[in-house]
Amino acid sequence: MPLTANDSSAPIAHKAEGADPYAWLQERDTDAVLDYLKAENSYLDAQLAHQGPLRETLFQEIKGRILETDLSLPSPWGPYLYYTRTTAGDEYARHYRCPRPADDSLTVDESREQLLLDPNALANGGFFSLGAFSISPDHQRLAYSLDTTGEEIYTLFVKELASDKVSELSFDNCDGSMTWANDSLTLFFGELDDTHRPHKLLRYRLDGTAAEEVFHEPDGRFFLHCYRSSSERQLLLSLGSKTTGETWALDATQPQLPFTCLAPRVEGHEYDVDHGLLDGQWTWFIRSNRDGINFALYQAADNGAIPEQDDWQLLVPHNPEVMLDGVTLNAAAMTLSLREGGLPIIEVHPRDLPVYRVQLPDAAYSLHVQNSLEFSSERIRLRYEALNRPAQVRQLQLADGQQQVLKETPVLGPFDPEAYVSQRLWATAADGTQVPISLVVKRDCLGQPTPLYLYGYGAYGESLDPWFSHARLSLLDRGVAFAIAHVRGAASWVRPGTAPASRNTSRTPSATSSPAPNT
Repeated sequence: MPLTANDSSAPIAHKAEGADPYAWLQERDTDAVLDYLKAENSYLDAQLAHQGPLRETLFQEIKGRILETDLSLPSPWGPYLYYTRTTAGDEYARHYRCPRPADDSLTVDESREQLLLDPNALANGGFFSLGAFSISPDHQRLAYSLDTTGEEIYTLFVKELASDKVSELSFDNCDGSMTWANDSLTLFFGELDDTHRPHKLLRYRLDGTAAEEVFHEPDGRFFLHCYRSSSERQLLLSLGSKTTGETWALDATQPQLPFTCLAPRVEGHEYDVDHGLLDGQWTWFIRSNRDGINFALYQAADNGAIPEQDDWQLLVPHNPEVMLDGVTLNAAAMTLSLREGGLPIIEVHPRDLPVYRVQLPDAAYSLHVQNSLEFSSERIRLRYEALNRPAQVRQLQLADGQQQVLKETPVLGPFDPEAYVSQRLWATAADGTQVPISLVVKRDCLGQPTPLYLYGYGAYGESLDPWFSHARLSLLDRGVAFAIAHVRGAASWVRPGTAPASRNTSRTPSATSSPAPNT
């Protein structure tokens, strides 16, 4: 095994006294460091040489399950179907549209399709990241942004879809966002400060007039983001820190006017806003934590003016056992994204019909609303996947809850999701808290000793929902079980796991690794 030489000339950064004998390794371009790294790599190659045939077998197995040439599920919007296509050998999906069929089906007419954007041609073999991809409300233009350096600073472009003419917008330090007003001529975009924080919102009209600053957020804790409401009647400017929110609104048909604040920021008050229909009337919907950490939903009638907090009326009360993660609005229903017992739940409130929850086939899963249909649609799409089931796009009839699987991520070769068992287990932490565990195992391994790969991550308020993996099948098929420990530190644990109690973040994983009941 290669050994590093000691050099005690540099102090250890995290100690009060002493020296760092390995500080010389920070000089990454010196001959000594490069020689050491080459020696380490050679040592690693020698130690793992006997695994070469197995690695090749696994690589071919995993690659053989993946369909490289595929068509995404088309999304109907206005007179077109919008979709992407992947091709074997290409790194990025191409973006297309074709005329919407008269029968309102999702059948793509390849003879009439239009290529909107080819990232493979734009990347040209170098670094490439697509930021915004936004069609104008009149379907005549495409606004998109590109990062070709890896610095997450984007260049903005507008493409005239009738002529394929592309114009680069000469603005610096763009965050990559691009939001259309309803005139299809006015764009809003964010500007980054020297800490890479979106701190300014600018407005630009495609007639060539200079961009003007619309909003400046000087507080370094707050990030800004502009988006269109579900109704497509409002532009919303969200300002958020880790603990506090503020939203401003603007009529999308009058983009030249200033934004108006709905509720001035108060430390600890988080809220977000959308605009839609309630009982046939245009209404503001506000998800707020002012009554509790799990959020409640309020409504305020749209009387032509921005409502004040005194106008908010309770629509869905705070529930100490259920987190209200989000709200999706359609003309036909209000759909709530909830989290209960660590699992995501979709609850639908159809207009003039009983409330219901979406039923699903697996014990542990990921689920969210996929915003790809029009506001007027009587259907929504759900993205669903489980440890034993590839990602699906499910169409949900809002009125009666009927589901149809429109597309499932292909798994090539022999694969049966029922050959694997997905389970939801619980472990008891040192303080008595029940910690959820999602587990998948080959069905024929049930009832016998089985090696376990236990994965856990909990930080920054992130909820780690179960996901399907083509590669993981090679592990399961060799008799290894896989489990995810939903440890504290994730979103559902943030409140009780903060301050002195945050030591629970490190204690919980040890509880989940204790022997579990027989699976």
